[in-house]
Amino acid sequence: MSIRRVDGRFSLKSILGVGSHAIVCLAQNVISDEEVAVKLESFTGHLSESPLEREFVALTNLQGGFGIPQLIWFGRESSYQALVLDSVATPLCDIVASQGGLLSLNSVLSIGCQLVSRLEYIHSCHYIHRDIKPQNVLLRQSDSRHATTVFLIDFSVALQYCDPATRIHIPYQEGCPFVGTPAFSSISHHCGYQSGHRDDIESLAYTLVYLLRGSLPWFSDANTSLSSNVICNLKCDTMVETLCDRLPVEFMTFIKYSRSLAYGARPDYEYLKKLLKDCIVQPVCFYLM
Repeated sequence: MSIRRVDGRFSLKSILGVGSHAIVCLAQNVISDEEVAVKLESFTGHLSESPLEREFVALTNLQGGFGIPQLIWFGRESSYQALVLDSVATPLCDIVASQGGLLSLNSVLSIGCQLVSRLEYIHSCHYIHRDIKPQNVLLRQSDSRHATTVFLIDFSVALQYCDPATRIHIPYQEGCPFVGTPAFSSISHHCGYQSGHRDDIESLAYTLVYLLRGSLPWFSDANTSLSSNVICNLKCDTMVETLCDRLPVEFMTFIKYSRSLAYGARPDYEYLKKLLKDCIVQPVCFYLM
């Protein structure tokens, strides 16, 4: 990278990850010494909204929500656009790796309940995330070490499905371009149908099954090269009973419920959280770090 500092006060320290459109760096505020995350995207000058600009707009509209990243700064720096976010959280994937690749049932259920609440808030703000997956989940432990807050990140493909002023919902469409991550996308999104609340819920279900099993019939860490079409076919061919084999029956109910929702229908978030809570083996104090 050709830059070492953003907005004069955020000194870049290391690269945390490289995505399809942006580089994510760990940085330090040279004034307050606080660590932050900086997303850098090459500035193209195109008139169309870039993924980082789309994320900035979405986060601006979502600020104040529990488990939503805090927006600190957005602007142009040299040949990049930069988005600066609060960074005091640990990637879920790092925690999974430290636990040997799998999480306990109670831990997954606790994470799932919080993610249902995050989606309820995001949807109430007229947005659909469209890229729910383990890599977009962070965990932050409280100072008391008796609770963990689950954060949902990366709103670069988020869609505002409803005009907040007019309350007019975007119409149902077919032939929509694919966005997101094939392994965790809903079947209807694979088929080109307009994304809705239901698709976020189905993606969450796949995420939870993956956290319990360490793989999906169409995805594993050792096999990440399947095409979107092949993954879609495997999803369609895999019975829910097979996908959820030896898991609590509530997971099968969760997936079937998400697929049964009509386009534009509001999910029953309390029902989904109850499904997960009913699986908890015993009262659990959720902390993993």
